[in-house]
Amino acid sequence: MAGAATLVRAARKSRRLTQRRLAERTRIDQASVSRSERGRDAEYSTTARLLAGAGHGLYTAPTQRDDAATIASEIRERLRSGDRERALRALLQLNDYPVAERGLVRGALGLAEPETTRDPVWDAAVAACGRRGSRRPNG
Repeated sequence: MAGAATLVRAARKSRRLTQRRLAERTRIDQASVSRSERGRDAEYSTTARLLAGAGHGLYTAPTQRDDAATIASEIRERLRSGDRERALRALLQLNDYPVAERGLVRGALGLAEPETTRDPVWDAAVAACGRRGSRRPNG
């Protein structure tokens, strides 16, 4: 599943909150919010509190695959470093990930809204893969 940093950042951005505003809502200092978004504070209680402050809940489930937000983040980093081949491999993983999971876990993998890759073509591909996975029937 997504790392705590990806979850917190995606939840905050989905509500169009600044780090400062999220800190105010949760009564956690802004530096701690920043650390959480950089993966330096991944305590369950902190992550749950920050997600709640952005209007989200935190649930855990065993899975074999990364979620859409984590894969999109990897694609963005691969594109930033000029490694389009590995970005494509990550996109293919995103396209195939729902097949490896069943039931509720399959749906949960697509819940966290992916951040932009900063490339409209890649963003469209990520969105198409995410929609494809969420429409598959339970198996």
